[in-house]
Amino acid sequence: MSLHGDIRVNGHLLGEWSAQRVSNVDDAVLDPDTVSEYRCRVLTRDGDREFFVNHRYGDGPVVLAAKVLAGAGHHQAGRPA
Repeated sequence: MSLHGDIRVNGHLLGEWSAQRVSNVDDAVLDPDTVSEYRCRVLTRDGDREFFVNHRYGDGPVVLAAKVLAGAGHHQAGRPA
């Protein structure tokens, strides 16, 4: 599964992000309590950041998107993880 989106402010594209499931990829995820690992990538003018998050399937895509964007802020160059 892959989820992705743009980062825009006032219509100006500032970057893009994606989250791709890297665990349980061969399984049909039907159980909402299944927790999978996602490889997250955020591309902005400041650079390209890649990191991993765990996400419970039943929490839905909006929660996963929030984790990606929050994680991007914690993984900026020069900031501790």
